[in-house]
Amino acid sequence: MTKNTSNPHENTSLLSGEKPAARSTIRLQSLLRGKKPAARSNVQVQSLLRGKCDHKRLLVPVLGCILIVATMYMLIRPYRRQAERQRVSAEAEAYLKPLVGIDESGRYGVTYPRNITEKDTFADLAKVMIPVWFEASLVALSTFNSTVQPADVHGARKCLLTTRDLLDVFSPVYTNSNRLWYRLRSQYKEGYELAGSFQDLHDGNVTYDEQLWHRRRQKLINWSVKFERYVRSRNFILYFLQLHYLTIIMEYDDVLSREHQLQYHNFRKEIRSFIDEYNLFDFVLFPQLDPDAAAAIDILKYSRTLLGEMNDQWETFNLYREENKEEAARSKLADAIDKDWSNFKSWCESNDLAGAIETLADE
Repeated sequence: MTKNTSNPHENTSLLSGEKPAARSTIRLQSLLRGKKPAARSNVQVQSLLRGKCDHKRLLVPVLGCILIVATMYMLIRPYRRQAERQRVSAEAEAYLKPLVGIDESGRYGVTYPRNITEKDTFADLAKVMIPVWFEASLVALSTFNSTVQPADVHGARKCLLTTRDLLDVFSPVYTNSNRLWYRLRSQYKEGYELAGSFQDLHDGNVTYDEQLWHRRRQKLINWSVKFERYVRSRNFILYFLQLHYLTIIMEYDDVLSREHQLQYHNFRKEIRSFIDEYNLFDFVLFPQLDPDAAAAIDILKYSRTLLGEMNDQWETFNLYREENKEEAARSKLADAIDKDWSNFKSWCESNDLAGAIETLADE
């Protein structure tokens, strides 16, 4: 006789006529009815948490990519600025260097890029005279090399003095950049004095040892290297032509910081000064105003208006920022300033504000 090894509970179910599927459903319903609502909620919460964790895992690489792109942009941006400065400096050097000459005695002279007339203003004279003498002083640096003798530096030293004198004479033109002007003038002063100290070994007919000669020459050479590095790293040609502020501010993505506000506000003050001079002495500045110059003046006037309206908003924004109040209003002002700045940059490019300034300079 064969032994029955099947489950007795299953036999009972089968004898009673219950189908397995129906039995399983009844058991599941019974189990679910026996569970507390909190248990069901925990299952749902855990499921939601697992979903949120999945979203976080996806968000991490996205944020990482954004951070990498932002870091690369911040690293590349200074090089782009430096490349632009080098490009402008190279173009200015190619234009100005042929205007510099040295006679047989070693004396430096220049040819001005245009004739100076009775119509030129004091600022116009600065734009004509300083850039070419500035280039002459850079040419003179080649004199201060490892083979220079005390008798060789007289002409180059006089060139440094002439450029320094021009900076002194035209200092009122650069009142909005006192710090930059002062640092540049200090560099010329130092070089002039070091060249004089080295030249004294010849002019004074003094007896000196080789160590003193080497020491004074090395100081002069060190200054020459430092000075050339300083001027090459800054675009002084645009500075002397009064376009430096526009070049600087056009690189800004926003102007919410105090540093950026000072730069665009300085540019606005330069425009305002010119417009005030024009309103008073238009018949002197432009005895016969041609259509191009008239259009350029209108562009300058409107740029002053745009910057003035934006600056009014900036002052309110900065007051709220310093006092740490009106957070909602401050946020709206920041958005409005960003929008106005973007519109101003687009307007400058489409209306060629830089070209308008150059047109008036040529006039």
